Amino acid sequence: MQAFDGQNFSEIYTRGVSPLPRSQPVVAYNPLRDTVMLFGGMTQANPQKIGADTWEWDGSQWLAANLPPTPPARFDAHLAEDPANGDVLRFGGADALGATPATWRFAPDFPARSSAFGGACPNPLGPLALAAAPDTRPWLGDVYELLLTGLPPQPGLAVVVFGYSDQTWNGQSLPLALAGFGMPSCTLYAAAVDPFLVIHPGGSLRFPFPLPNAGWLRGFVYFNQATAFSPAYGNALGATTSNAVRTTLGAR
Repeated sequence: MQAFDGQNFSEIYTRGVSPLPRSQPVVAYNPLRDTVMLFGGMTQANPQKIGADTWEWDGSQWLAANLPPTPPARFDAHLAEDPANGDVLRFGGADALGATPATWRFAPDFPARSSAFGGACPNPLGPLALAAAPDTRPWLGDVYELLLTGLPPQPGLAVVVFGYSDQTWNGQSLPLALAGFGMPSCTLYAAAVDPFLVIHPGGSLRFPFPLPNAGWLRGFVYFNQATAFSPAYGNALGATTSNAVRTTLGAR
């Protein structure tokens, strides 16, 4: 299995051109870029010529990809989304010598990733859960959304903190038990550096975060964790904590 990109996708596409007519190419949806991919196929039959070119259709124009290294020319192969990783796999196909079992992966060097870790603080209202909102990923230049669920049914106060470490905070090792802060059985998993305070409507809340389209942020990792406040939580602080989320900024 080989990867066939080595650059930021925005740097390797040529716009305003279109692929040659062909038969038996492979086509699949690319969830990373919300486009349809096309690879290879028979660009002419006599004499036989097999393509090794990769294209994407973004809904209005074709994008020609100049990918080093380029997969070998193939026709009648298989191209499909890999839901576990959110990229695209190309398998098999044939060239002038016959069929081949080779597999290639179409994926960015800097994939956008979001993963939850740790556990929510037990409380009478149920667990407070923080995660990436459905159908959103932390791509540079996009709007990334966090979804906080399990909030009290009544409107109230919540805080989402940003941190840049899951190892230490204020000279203390993480994870850190919060019993000394009035929250028994609660745990801090991420450094609480930059708090984002909101009044929530009750139940759940989405946090939209526009991400800059800045290449130097590719692969940057940060952490979030949420705290909600309500007398119903029954502890000295009247608060509970969520799990934490690790976010890796990606470039398409």
